[in-house]
Amino acid sequence: MRGPMSSAERERIMFDLICDQLDLKKDQKKQFKGILDKGRETVLPFHQDSNKARALIRNAVKSGGDAAPLFEAFGGVQAELVAAEAKIYGEVLAMLSDGQKKKADTLYAMIPQLTAPSRAGR
Repeated sequence: MRGPMSSAERERIMFDLICDQLDLKKDQKKQFKGILDKGRETVLPFHQDSNKARALIRNAVKSGGDAAPLFEAFGGVQAELVAAEAKIYGEVLAMLSDGQKKKADTLYAMIPQLTAPSRAGR
């Protein structure tokens, strides 16, 4: 019996699944991996800011304070994160052929998982 799958294993499986689904060639796989690696570096600060904002909201609620003013800041961080993920998606689309682009809709939904920082650290 096998234990739970690590985040690195899940990431590799998702990467391989997308590569197969899009029928990426060897050079495209390398380019795709480079885009994702660079994307992780781009989104990391947004994930860190999001975690900090969540902690501030949690502490405000826990102490009986008003968390409402913190929601706007949290929403701004989330908007920046989504914008960064959309840019990554656009970079991947730019490297695809027209036929591959037609199969790329599910990729957009997977970008957050493929670029999220590992819970155990990288």
